[in-house]
Amino acid sequence: KEADDLFEKKSYAEAQTLYSELLHRNYKPAKTNFSLGEVAYNQKAYSTAIEHYKASISASTFLS
Repeated sequence: KEADDLFEKKSYAEAQTLYSELLHRNYKPAKTNFSLGEVAYNQKAYSTAIEHYKASISASTFLS
């Protein structure tokens, strides 16, 4: 929730830190990777965004 709030406020660096910690803890990897992708996209780090989007798809497919 806190990371999502930071993202909404466009505090991308702070949101990225929290999302990365959540991912490290394996918390909702599909959503967390997607959110990291959104952060990277908004920072114009497109190749990083694509990697996170791919990881999100892999995680959600694995969970299905």
